[in-house]
Amino acid sequence: METKVEVSNLISPIIKVLEKATHEVSALLEIGIPEYLENQTEKLLYVNTFLHRAEKVKFDDIYYPVTVKYDYLSTKFEDVRNILEKHSYITIIGRAGTGKSTLVKYIFLRSIRQSYKIPVLVELRLLNEYRGEFKKFIFDKLLKKHVKPSKETLKRALRRGDFLFLFDGFDEIFSKKKKLIEGQLADFVDKYDKNKYIITSRPGLGVERILRFQKFLVRDLQFEDILNFIDSLVVHEERRYR
Repeated sequence: METKVEVSNLISPIIKVLEKATHEVSALLEIGIPEYLENQTEKLLYVNTFLHRAEKVKFDDIYYPVTVKYDYLSTKFEDVRNILEKHSYITIIGRAGTGKSTLVKYIFLRSIRQSYKIPVLVELRLLNEYRGEFKKFIFDKLLKKHVKPSKETLKRALRRGDFLFLFDGFDEIFSKKKKLIEGQLADFVDKYDKNKYIITSRPGLGVERILRFQKFLVRDLQFEDILNFIDSLVVHEERRYR
């Protein structure tokens, strides 16, 4: 119950923004967007770690900032709006274990807290077993009912650019499906180009081929970063039992 209340309080500001918007925007409240935000936020707000396998802990308590670089810019995505208003199409590229997926979860929660766009987190590996097209996968994720009025409302919101799409794990798409999904993803971005997009991947696995995206590189964790991350977990563990 406590988690439900916390999630409700967290998404309440962005829901209020939608309620006070134009009729076109507020119509998103009727097609399943609040339910999606509630479900996804609840999944991300509490997580398991290697120290907390039997019990979930709050993401904020154990998150260690991941730094990415683009040209002269170095950012931890603390101000999501500022970064994405300047860079609408971003690929976050880093080696395995550098924290890309964790960073995407952080960006989702920051977007909620800053009431910036409607964040949509998509784990691209799920497309490996999905039989439909990429666009249908997105619509299935967001719509409460697949009736024509709901679909049209969502299409208008996509054309307006109401969303921040976080596509995590491009490198986890099976090779036999990668070219097809890559093409459908690129078509989706081209058709709904007013939204903001972030794609994560390991280097050298094809994400660089997707046009218009700017390549942000994850800074490798230094030994000191690893020690600080472990310290944060241990301190949190000790605090729980005091």
